[in-house]
Amino acid sequence: MCLLNLSVTAEDPAMDLYLPVAHVTLGMGSLLALGLGVGVLSGLFGVGGGFISVPLLMFMGVPPAVAIASQSAQLVGSNLTGYIAYARRGEVDDAMAVVLASGGLIGGMAGALALRVLRHYGWTETAIPLIFIFVIGCVGLLMLFESLRTVIKRGLARRPRVIEPWNFPTRPFRTYFAASHLSISYLVPAGVGFIAGIFVALMGVGGGFFLVPVLIYAFGMAPRLVTGTCFLALLLTSMVSVMLHAVINHAVDPVLALVLLAGSLLGTQMGARLSTALRGEATRLLMALLLIAVAAMLALQLMAPPDDLYALTTP
Repeated sequence: MCLLNLSVTAEDPAMDLYLPVAHVTLGMGSLLALGLGVGVLSGLFGVGGGFISVPLLMFMGVPPAVAIASQSAQLVGSNLTGYIAYARRGEVDDAMAVVLASGGLIGGMAGALALRVLRHYGWTETAIPLIFIFVIGCVGLLMLFESLRTVIKRGLARRPRVIEPWNFPTRPFRTYFAASHLSISYLVPAGVGFIAGIFVALMGVGGGFFLVPVLIYAFGMAPRLVTGTCFLALLLTSMVSVMLHAVINHAVDPVLALVLLAGSLLGTQMGARLSTALRGEATRLLMALLLIAVAAMLALQLMAPPDDLYALTTP
């Protein structure tokens, strides 16, 4: 598969950056703009920027495995800053985050090993885009449906339906989470963290799109604790995922990760301020349309005939 090259290098060669692991040269301005834009989207919509940055990096010519591993490294910095902000306000359930992370560590190992298998057989150029098309396409369609339903119900002046928390088993390994006033089996949140860990390691996405609704609607946690708890759980998970990618896959590009992090830290603050000007359903609707557009771009790229049928690419 031949990925579309969307890279825009600077006119001054001194502003070009050679990415030693990706083996490509890209303009520093382009990478900073990508990090800034992804940070704005992350702060505006409240989900990790991996959904957008990983596909765009692949469009720019970065191998899928390097894009995923480097984005996982960028997640460490963004999750750390988010956790610090919420921890200062006392809005983190540390015990729940540690249990989620314990499952996330195993999920991260599974995701990193799965990526290694894909690279070994040369399937990353096709399998990774297909995974992204399926996941972000489904998430985008669900968010679009939910946003439109909320708008229609508001127009009909209907009261929103209250969703009751699920009745999870408390055995075995019953655990009480004091901050959340929740008594549940240790295996339940650990299993949820396991799934989030796979997303982090295999796709380079934050996993918050999965954890946030589960903690709010299924576990019944207070919304003020959910975001900070996710930041801490994903911080621990992404740290382990980065180490696994570096040791097992040798795919972390430190230059790429640092430049993306520099742009995203500023962009996240900008996006958080912009989010106050939009209603909740409006932000979800915009995010849904964006995810669907990215999924459509990836699908069109997969179906496009390659420029060179016999080109050699880095897995």
